[in-house]
Amino acid sequence: DIEKNFAHVYVSVVGFCVSLILLICSLVIFFKFRQLRCDRITVHKNLFVSYIITAFCFVIYLSVVSFGDGVLMENPVWCQVLHVITQYAVVSNFSWMFCEGLCLHTLMMHTFISGNSLIIVCLIIGWCVPLVLTGIYAGLRATLTDNTKFCWLSESSLQWIMFAPVVFSMLINIIFVINIMRLLVTKLKQMPEAAQTRKAVRATGILIPLLGLQFLVFIKRPNDKDSTLYDVYTYAVAIVVSLQGSFVSVIYCFCNHEVVTLLKRRWHQHRAMFRGKHARTQSSTNSSTTYTFIDFVSNQPCLDKTSRC
Repeated sequence: DIEKNFAHVYVSVVGFCVSLILLICSLVIFFKFRQLRCDRITVHKNLFVSYIITAFCFVIYLSVVSFGDGVLMENPVWCQVLHVITQYAVVSNFSWMFCEGLCLHTLMMHTFISGNSLIIVCLIIGWCVPLVLTGIYAGLRATLTDNTKFCWLSESSLQWIMFAPVVFSMLINIIFVINIMRLLVTKLKQMPEAAQTRKAVRATGILIPLLGLQFLVFIKRPNDKDSTLYDVYTYAVAIVVSLQGSFVSVIYCFCNHEVVTLLKRRWHQHRAMFRGKHARTQSSTNSSTTYTFIDFVSNQPCLDKTSRC
C-alpha cells in the first residue's frame, strides 16, 4: 500500500513542512509581543505547539517508513516507539482542538470563571489525558504479536482506545458551536444589521478549522482500494490533515486584527528608527568631512578624537 500511495506520502510531507513553517512563525509572533498575552492566546499557543509536534512526527515517520530501505521488514524498536509518539501527538492535537471549543464556550457562557483554573483544566486535557490513552494503547498492543509487525503500521482495533475519545470530543465541539450560534442569534435580535449578521456567520465559520470539525467528513473510508473514490478520499485526507496547521495559523495569527496591527506598528517603528539612524549617520559623516577638510587646509591637528582626520 505504501509503494502504491507514494504520491499521497509526498503530498502529506510537503503539506506538513508548509504547516511547520507557518506555525513556527506564528508562535514567534505570539511570544514576541506582550500585548498578545491572554488566556485565549495561551490556548492558541498550546494548540500550535501540538500541531508542530504532530507535523514533525509525521514528517519523520512518513519519511522513515516510506523511504527507508527494509525498515518495515526489520521492524526495529525505535520505529515502534516513533509510531507511539506520533499517535500521542495526534491525540494531543485533537485534545487541544477540544480545549479551544471548551475555552470559547466557557468564556461565553460563564463570564466570571477564573482564567487560571480554565487554563489548568485545558493543560490536563491537552497533554496529560492523551498520555494516559496512548500509554494504555501501547501497553496492550505490545502484548499482541500479530499487531507489532511492520512498525505497527497496520491498523488495529486497539487504536479506538485513543480515537473513540477523539470522536466524542469532536461531537461535543459540534454542540459547543451550535450553542455559540444560538447565543449569537439571540444577541443579533437586539441589533439586526446586515453587517453584524455577516460578522456572526464568519465568526462561526472560522470555528470549523479551529475545532477540527472538518475531519468528521473523513471518518468513513471507502472499502474498495481500487476505486476512484478511494484515491480522491486519500488525497483529500492528505491535503486537509497536513495543511490543517497552516489553515489555523493563517486564520488565527496572520489574519488576526490584533496581530496585523502590532506587526504594522512594529514595522513603522523599525522604518522610523532606520531613517533616524541613517539621517544621524549622514549628518555625522558630513560634519566629519567638513572638519577634516578645514583641518587639512589650515594644517591644524584634530581636536575631536572621534572624527576621521
